[in-house]
Amino acid sequence: IDHIDKAQPLTKKKIFLPNRLKPKREKGTFFYTDLIGFTAEDLNKGTLGEILEVQEFPQQFLATIHYQEKDVLIPLNEAFILEMDMKKKLIKLDLPDGLLELYLD
Repeated sequence: IDHIDKAQPLTKKKIFLPNRLKPKREKGTFFYTDLIGFTAEDLNKGTLGEILEVQEFPQQFLATIHYQEKDVLIPLNEAFILEMDMKKKLIKLDLPDGLLELYLD
């Protein structure tokens, strides 16, 4: 792409890369996108649902979960993550009081 007018239609589009072209990662390396398909569980609310998408923002990663008929964004940072079980595909969280309610009202 050699001109801004050609690039403009591509802004805010998702880019997909075949696995064979992705760089190999070192053993034990983790990406937040690995959590897609995991079940999210909150310490106080119990099972929230499946992580449908993980988005990267400058300050943090956010997971999208469909909870009580709404799409909810959950911050993925060390302050809220209690445990991740890669074999069970489960992430346990301790979310701040009122976070989920912001989406439900």
